[in-house]
Amino acid sequence: MLNKLENLNLSLEYFQRSEKIFRRLNDIRHLAKCLNNIGTIYQKFGDLTLALEKFEEALEYDEKLNNKEGKAWHLSKLGE
Repeated sequence: MLNKLENLNLSLEYFQRSEKIFRRLNDIRHLAKCLNNIGTIYQKFGDLTLALEKFEEALEYDEKLNNKEGKAWHLSKLGE
């Protein structure tokens, strides 16, 4: 169990680093995917407030891009 938690913490750290880079690059397509991954980790940690914030932000970016697949994915995460 500890190994799984350590992996989630490490994954979260890497995704947060990626988030900063994608924001600097204004790469909203990859930022949306990254935010979804961060939200999923928060969901696994049981922090549903932060998870929902990340899923909603990811949805906003995919709506700007008119990325229907991304929008569907984020909406499904919001409905869980």
